[in-house]
Amino acid sequence: MIHDSKQLIHLIYKIPALKKLSNYRCFELILENIEAHIPLKVENLQFRKGKLIFYIRHPTVKLLLLSKKEDIYKILNFEECQYIKENIKCIECILSDNFS
Repeated sequence: MIHDSKQLIHLIYKIPALKKLSNYRCFELILENIEAHIPLKVENLQFRKGKLIFYIRHPTVKLLLLSKKEDIYKILNFEECQYIKENIKCIECILSDNFS
């Protein structure tokens, strides 16, 4: 029995046909947890061809984020991130054109 909206969303993320939807929730979890530790300026986050790609706005943030790779791997232990965790080959940081 579903008692609240959080349980409902959790069940939705488990539907195999909606596996990509759970990737989006994983991105939110990664950004929430990383940003709690460092004031990052991450413009976007994607998962393509086994790469977890962070689009970064500033070179210094890129260095900080790369130094936090182990923290990112720990965050991938969240159930919502299992698909990415099982298929991840590397973490990549790309500087975007929009520096701010």
